Formats: sequence, C-alpha cells, structure tokens
Amino acid sequence: MAKWRKELKCEWKKLQQKEIIYPNPYLTDIDKWICSCKYFLTNRFMICKHLIHIKGPVYTNYFKKIF
Repeated sequence: MAKWRKELKCEWKKLQQKEIIYPNPYLTDIDKWICSCKYFLTNRFMICKHLIHIKGPVYTNYFKKIF
C-alpha cells in the first residue's frame, strides 16, 4: 500500500473517533463529497469528521480502491 494511502487510512480512523455536534452547522454533501468546515477546506485528503460520519463504516479494501 502506498504511503499516502496508509496516512489517509490513519486520518480516517482518527476522524471516526471525533464527536459530531447535531444539527451539523456546515454545508455537507456526501454525494459531491464537500463540506464547508475549515478542516475539510485545509485537509490534504479532502476529508473531515462530518463526511466520515455520514459515510459510515468502510471495509479495509476501500482504501485500496482509492486512486
């Protein structure tokens, strides 16, 4: 697995553990994979806890399918 994929997986797991405040005050769209939170806008993987929580659990091979 490429180094960046391992880093993405690690970041993903870290964000899964973060608590979410409801209702979500940010514009978050899982279909377009966007979020208006500052973390998403500055994250090199374009992920944030809001998107990760909406996406839900993923299988380990999910990270191998990402380009």
